[in-house]
Amino acid sequence: MMFKRGIAIASAVAVLGTVFTAIPMSAAAVDGDFTIATSGGAAPVYIDSTGADYDGLSIIADTFADDVELVSGQTPDVKTASDASGISGAVIAGVVGDELIASTGIDTCDIEDKNETYKIEVIGGNLVIAG
Repeated sequence: MMFKRGIAIASAVAVLGTVFTAIPMSAAAVDGDFTIATSGGAAPVYIDSTGADYDGLSIIADTFADDVELVSGQTPDVKTASDASGISGAVIAGVVGDELIASTGIDTCDIEDKNETYKIEVIGGNLVIAG
């Protein structure tokens, strides 16, 4: 089950990477947008080190950081946390039910107990990816 959740998150990050490469760096911001990287740096990526699929998520987060660097020239830091309090301007990725994801306030009711599903929302200044 955890493997399938990891695949869902990997799929979400792949979709995010595809969207990221298709958007010009000078695109005008719209309410609800999230900037992954600018010429001044990249948003850090947070994952829960105590989460259900930490090993898989850490590989995915590192790969995502590499992709952001290839596209923007800026490398996001990959960090761990178990609570989103005080985190802003970051990509937060994890498995439904992990403490970090739960602390973001993302509503995961519509994807709980489903395989290969994910949800992406901007919440509290963070891009939250839950799967």
